[in-house]
Amino acid sequence: MRIKITAFVLQGLVTGFAGVMLTSRMSLGDPKTSVGLELGVISACVPGGVATISGVLVGVLIMGSGQDAMSLLNVPTFYQYLIRGGLLLLSVRFDPYRRNRRRAMRG
Repeated sequence: MRIKITAFVLQGLVTGFAGVMLTSRMSLGDPKTSVGLELGVISACVPGGVATISGVLVGVLIMGSGQDAMSLLNVPTFYQYLIRGGLLLLSVRFDPYRRNRRRAMRG
């Protein structure tokens, strides 16, 4: 129980810090500033797996690199959302296979 409370407190602190950073970057305190960022955040965390910090970092690097590449290639926003959503669906679809393989390797 203590670990859960610590995790939620840490998550709250990091979220608050991110909000302050976004507000200072945008020079605006609009509560709707981050609307639409949910898909990007979720799709960055899920492919690497949410069980380990290294997996999340790998997922963030992969999705961030893909997002940057699509922006540099001037891919329309609609297709960027489609690609991110497709990658999210693929990672959710293949997660059971990854878990089964990990269990088989352990024992």
